[in-house]
Amino acid sequence: MIELGDFTLHSGKKSWWKIILDNLTDEEIYHISEKIVEVVGPYSMAVSVPTGGDRLAQELNCWPLDPSAPVLIVDDVYTTGESIKKIAEPFVASGIPVKGVVVFTRNSNLPEWVQALFLVTELNG
Repeated sequence: MIELGDFTLHSGKKSWWKIILDNLTDEEIYHISEKIVEVVGPYSMAVSVPTGGDRLAQELNCWPLDPSAPVLIVDDVYTTGESIKKIAEPFVASGIPVKGVVVFTRNSNLPEWVQALFLVTELNG
């Protein structure tokens, strides 16, 4: 789940570690989605930030949906927030309310509309 090395993240930042959710089992994805449903409350549909949020959004769309609730934007890891904001923009521009959720964040300064299940901080660079 955590790989060590020299990485260029999707955001363009350099890091010596990377979180990878690709190898999680379907059962683990189910349990993460279960916690997300508990944390975020009602949503009308889950939309993925490709590709990190794909499996989670697919699983979250199997839970009961509320057509009057905001769209839920889902990602695996939040670093700068550019990816999740880009996915949210068309909904917001159309007047559709959104909320966001990520499994992990590297940044404790999230926008109000985004929640994280876990905050991961750097120890040494």
